[in-house]
Amino acid sequence: MFSPCSMQFMPTRRFCFSDRHESRESATSAPSPMDAGIFVQAVDTLHSPTATPAQRAAANDWLVAFAAVAEAPSVCEAVLRWPGASAAALCFAANVVATSAAQLGAAAAMPLLQMCASVPNRAAAARLAQAAAEAIVRAGGEAAFFDEPLFVQLDMARKLLVLQCVAEALEQHASPEELQCRTITLTLTLTLTLTLTL
Repeated sequence: MFSPCSMQFMPTRRFCFSDRHESRESATSAPSPMDAGIFVQAVDTLHSPTATPAQRAAANDWLVAFAAVAEAPSVCEAVLRWPGASAAALCFAANVVATSAAQLGAAAAMPLLQMCASVPNRAAAARLAQAAAEAIVRAGGEAAFFDEPLFVQLDMARKLLVLQCVAEALEQHASPEELQCRTITLTLTLTLTLTLTL
């Protein structure tokens, strides 16, 4: 089964993830870019304790097809802005956006950080923060990143989350020789952040 973490849109058509074979066939076809509502329905069906195995399989097939279409990241960005989305839908959407952003390099960092700041679910925010940190560290831009107004204005919990993700990204991608130098700025920023919480 497809895992969600690993909207202003309304659905253009009502889709029922029923036990009927016809619905299973519809679920496996490539979804419309305006199917944000159906996306949320599919994720919720996949994790519903009352859904039947056939309904979960149909939802899973639809989500696999959805993740492969070019419009998936933009639909998922809309889901991340929708306060009514379930935690599972937000996590799935964050994973799609973060995976897509990995191809964009450092240019993706600030949009990811902006989404991280506003998404209400912590697990979804953590996935977006991880992707933003990866983009920044790979570009060697973490020092400038910490001076960005958007980072400075983050609430304390999200700021600490981003700092943790940057530390993990540095550990993964920086050479032993440069790790000490590059962590100085991170340590100073973390110290200042923790001091402000006292």
